Amino acid sequence: FDYCMPYILLPHKQEDDVADTSVDVMVELEGRQAPIVCEYDWDMDDFEEFIQEKMQEEELEEKHRPALSKGVTDAIAAAKKARKDKKLAKKAEIDAIPPHVRKALEGVRIHKFYPKNELCAGVHSKYVNRYYGQADDVH
Repeated sequence: FDYCMPYILLPHKQEDDVADTSVDVMVELEGRQAPIVCEYDWDMDDFEEFIQEKMQEEELEEKHRPALSKGVTDAIAAAKKARKDKKLAKKAEIDAIPPHVRKALEGVRIHKFYPKNELCAGVHSKYVNRYYGQADDVH
């Protein structure tokens, strides 16, 4: 349903995104036909323990340790750079809004309407969607 959800950029209601700290890793190793594919979470996983576990799980030789470590660190660096670029792009988009439009957006009031029948009598909610947040009035 994301593709048909109405979107509006309300600069005063922007929330910090919860950062995803996991990254998908795919490492091609010399002498192996299939690449190593795994998921690494840099907040939850200890790097050395993770590398050691992967070495044991995949029954890798010690000569593959540097390539595996480099593949994981490269994937982490790419994910962090992408996250930073996305954050900077969002900030630039908000900064590009002219002051008179920003003031108009701050004055926007959201009204949510429900049908007047017995099916919807007790199920009124102020939540609209993730872009609009909470409605100011529920009718």
